[in-house]
Amino acid sequence: MSTKVRLISAISMFCLVLSLMMVGVWAVQSATVNVGGTVTFNAKDIYATITGTVTGSEENPKLQTLNYSAKGEPSDTELASWSNNLNFTDDGLITFTINVQNLSGERKLYVIVKDSSTAHSNITKTLKVKNGSATQTTYTSGTEVEIATKTTAVYTFSFKVNDTNAGANLTYKFEFDLRDEKHEEEASAVDLKYDADAGYYYVEMGTYNNSAVRWRLVGIKENGASETTKFTSSTAPSAGSVGTFILETLIDYKALNKTFDSSDNDYATSDIRTYLNGDYKTFLNLTDDATYNAITAREISDLYTDMAWRDDNYQVEDCTLPSGATGADKLWLMSVAEVYTLLGGGTIGADGTIASSWSTEVKAGCNWDADNTSDYLWLRSPSPAYSYRAFRVYHNGGWIGNDVGGTAAVRPAFNLNF
Repeated sequence: MSTKVRLISAISMFCLVLSLMMVGVWAVQSATVNVGGTVTFNAKDIYATITGTVTGSEENPKLQTLNYSAKGEPSDTELASWSNNLNFTDDGLITFTINVQNLSGERKLYVIVKDSSTAHSNITKTLKVKNGSATQTTYTSGTEVEIATKTTAVYTFSFKVNDTNAGANLTYKFEFDLRDEKHEEEASAVDLKYDADAGYYYVEMGTYNNSAVRWRLVGIKENGASETTKFTSSTAPSAGSVGTFILETLIDYKALNKTFDSSDNDYATSDIRTYLNGDYKTFLNLTDDATYNAITAREISDLYTDMAWRDDNYQVEDCTLPSGATGADKLWLMSVAEVYTLLGGGTIGADGTIASSWSTEVKAGCNWDADNTSDYLWLRSPSPAYSYRAFRVYHNGGWIGNDVGGTAAVRPAFNLNF
């Protein structure tokens, strides 16, 4: 059986497409950050004015003002573009500020912005919106913003270089979709399927050797709930919930064997995190994958809140996010606590205690190879005793701490908003 997951689409083609382009080189101290991209406006039957600026450069250029009539036609159709090199200031921060002013005194304005930007791991992206007099909040790509009559919404999109002595690449892409009525939910290419024989839901994301890669739904965070719990229902997840998926089987695991890091077990700064947010996308052909683009990114600070736990042998408490570590990841490794909860271990005790001996069900969930001959796989949890050790699961589902410089397979997870 197949259930179509309906997600709000941020791409619609209308009678008018106006593009704003900017390319250049971002010079930050001794680093060179290559910058290029587009900002595009698709408009239909709106009465509005759009203005914008780019700050962080010596020039601080302004985006061309766009004035839309009630029929959605701008008074000036000339495309605005920049081809000059932009020299950014030493703090390594570039910010787009785009103001959308609803001029109508009768009709609301509905705006969806799709963010398809791609940034190197050395760059942290932050999206914010302030709608009228409301407090500025984090903006999630594809979310509809309702702008009241005679009201302005201010979008602030920032890119920050984390290490100003290291280079990076940035391709920004923002698509504004503006209408005088609510956007209709459109069928998405994300297809949630159910395996009746195995008894679980899954999605296919990416390809390997021309075959689709399967990701299994193992956890659910119901709409309004504070925690993610194990998901085993034969009924499709409810609208508004967030599902946690994990790579179903390791495909050619030897090709996926990676070290956690050269010397340190802090996940935020680890080589394995860089790999998952970089080369892994190429390895599984994820860049243009509809499911991958629909994934809800998870803040690195949130990844650190789910790492602490204890049992009869271990007590992991020092999971402090390293100073300066920022960003949000679409793909991430599970922690010991998440594996315990989502793959069958049960509820973690109030004091963070888990069972020192995992159940057969947990081990079965950890195991990806029926003949138990595969290599180990990495978790993101650090060892409590040694800074050069992180936990990993071995072929029969057991778990143990190992040196971060050793190799193990990767079995990442992701969250998808239904």
